[in-house]
Amino acid sequence: MVEEAPRPVHLVCDLTHRLLALSLPRERQCRLSRGELLGRSLWRYATDEIVAAEARLATLGWLEPAPPSLEIVTGANRSREVAIVAGRCRWTRFQLSDGTFARLVETLH
Repeated sequence: MVEEAPRPVHLVCDLTHRLLALSLPRERQCRLSRGELLGRSLWRYATDEIVAAEARLATLGWLEPAPPSLEIVTGANRSREVAIVAGRCRWTRFQLSDGTFARLVETLH
């Protein structure tokens, strides 16, 4: 589902921010290849706005059984490896079959 998405999307572990999957449009925004990124935490590429949104998650019901999706506005980061463009994105949290939680990140612009 993620890898075939026509828009820039990626899936990360909700706890570690480790990349689990990404779409081709999202991969094109990165200098690193899919193979270099999969399994790697993307947290170090987070913008100030992403860090601030992460800090508010518990107060927004993110850890509840059926959390709402969250839309955030972010500025660009300065990374050439994994670029984040300025704009809007949506985070959706769900549980995987192995019991862990993942976050789908959709670029909305």
